Amino acid sequence: MINTRSIYPDVFVTCDPADAGERHAKRAPTVIVEVLSDATEAYDRGLKFARYRKLPSLRDYVLIDSRRRVIELYCRQEDGWLFRPLAPDAPLVLPSLQFSCDTDDVYEDVRFDVSEPDAGHDD
Repeated sequence: MINTRSIYPDVFVTCDPADAGERHAKRAPTVIVEVLSDATEAYDRGLKFARYRKLPSLRDYVLIDSRRRVIELYCRQEDGWLFRPLAPDAPLVLPSLQFSCDTDDVYEDVRFDVSEPDAGHDD
């Protein structure tokens, strides 16, 4: 259940019809997206992801960095989670939803802090 212990993702998609009738708790997310910041990154990568991995319905976990152009995708496999970092110009592809979008669309209207040495690039 997503809201167990007050866990709230930034974005999620559920494909389970039972979740449609639930107003406050979604129990079977297929995809969860977290937007990383200085304040949330450690929690999103650590304890939060550890809790999410217990959800049998979860297929894809996406981390989108808000400080630089970096997207990471974790896909559930039969033997564990496959880490798939995206190249800066690669599309975001979510196999579980048969969804794809350009990285430019993910970062549309985002302005990076130019004082950060790697802002906007992952060299």
